[in-house]
Amino acid sequence: MSSIKRHNHRIHPCAPERKQELLKHLLISYETSSILIVVSGDPKEIQELIDDKSIIVTNDAGLADFPDLTRDLLISYDLPEASVEYMQRISHAQTHALILLDPQDQIHLYPIETALGRTLMQEVISGFEIAVEKTKEKFKRDERPNRNDKHPPRRYNDSDSRDRRDKKPYEKKKSYKSSKPTGTKKAGKRVSLQAIKPKESSE
Repeated sequence: MSSIKRHNHRIHPCAPERKQELLKHLLISYETSSILIVVSGDPKEIQELIDDKSIIVTNDAGLADFPDLTRDLLISYDLPEASVEYMQRISHAQTHALILLDPQDQIHLYPIETALGRTLMQEVISGFEIAVEKTKEKFKRDERPNRNDKHPPRRYNDSDSRDRRDKKPYEKKKSYKSSKPTGTKKAGKRVSLQAIKPKESSE
């Protein structure tokens, strides 16, 4: 486990495109300290940024060749994939250990904190905040989804495809009654076909 005090072991979140700028800012802030910078890949690009030859820039493979090398400040430009490699890094730091953490390296942080047995303090340096764009979705009336997109219109068959105005209204079926005569009825109606006897004259 590292002997560095907890408040001296910190993470500085930073956007990937501003890492080099943040590194220069930290070198100025700790210019009186002896500094070791470690990267996981090729250190050549970082070496070209450093004018001070007393600052050592290397990667994890190169650091393994110097087990006795120690400096006041260790700056991890990025995080290695294996937590054991980070534990090797901080064994070379005497007082401070700083990490430049971008969102891509976030997945490597948890295994390292597990190996250390504690979470690391995070300090956002003024001017190097990671901008988080917050957008609120505003739907205008004409931008709202059409209900027909979710519920397509009903499809009619050929018999229903004609215009509603061409359709005849519903016609009630006629009921047919028996035409068999049933006797004398009211005037204007059908009467029975019985023979009518003439009245006898009274003389």
